[in-house]
Formats: sequence, structure tokens, C-alpha cells
Amino acid sequence: MIYIIAQFRCCPDIIIINLLIMETLKTQLRPIALLLILVMLFQSCTVYKSTSVTLDQAVQNESKVRIKTNSNEIFIFKKIVFDEGKYYGVERIKGKKIKIPINENLVKSTQLKNELLSALLSVGAPIVIIVGIAAINTAGGGFY
Repeated sequence: MIYIIAQFRCCPDIIIINLLIMETLKTQLRPIALLLILVMLFQSCTVYKSTSVTLDQAVQNESKVRIKTNSNEIFIFKKIVFDEGKYYGVERIKGKKIKIPINENLVKSTQLKNELLSALLSVGAPIVIIVGIAAINTAGGGFY
């Protein structure tokens, strides 16, 4: 609102004050914008547990699963279900849930999603990066 008033008045003092306010807001909003961008980037990251589990355990867990085959192909499923004596990996493609059959004999390892580390990575990594950038800026190194 102050900025609109300054456009209609010809007083140079008000225009200078407005420019200072806008510059201050711009420098304060950069780290916030950077944090939001990093949160969005890291939100899609998933960390899997290093220990392999059986397909039965993956069915009981009902969480995201990464399956590595004997030929080192990697498949990621929303969850594993056991239906009619067979295991299926559930994926969501174009909004529809699709069950893909899994050949048990070709499975080398099955890893479950690590919920805690995935959440920490999604939130913690951007905060650590922002704090690091702020430390660089206050030390006089300047990033902007």
C-alpha cells in the first residue's frame, strides 16, 4: 500500500524510503524462497532401509518398497500385496492403482522405506543448507 501511495506523490523522500523497504524485503525473502524450493526438491526423496526383508514382511508393512532383481533391475512400488497366491507390486499410474505381478524367484532384495530418515531428509536437509548459506553471508563471503 505504501508503494502505491509513493507512485502518486512526487516527494523523493517517500520514494527512497520505499526503495529501502523493498530492498530489505527482497533480501529477507530470498532465504525463505530458497528454503521452499529446497523443501519441494527434497520432498520427493525416499530413503530405504539397508536390510533386506521377505515379501511377506513387505506385505505386512504396507509401505513403499524397492525391489532389486537378480539382473540388478530396480522396481519401486507403493506397496506389496498378496492376492490369489501371488505377490503384486502396487503402482499408481495416471491416478489408477495397477497391480504388477512379482516373480519371487527373480527377487534379489526387498527394501522397505525408512519413514524417519525420509522425513528428516525432506525437512532437515533444506534447513541445514539455509543455515549454511546464512553463515556464509554473515561471515562476509556473500552468496547473493
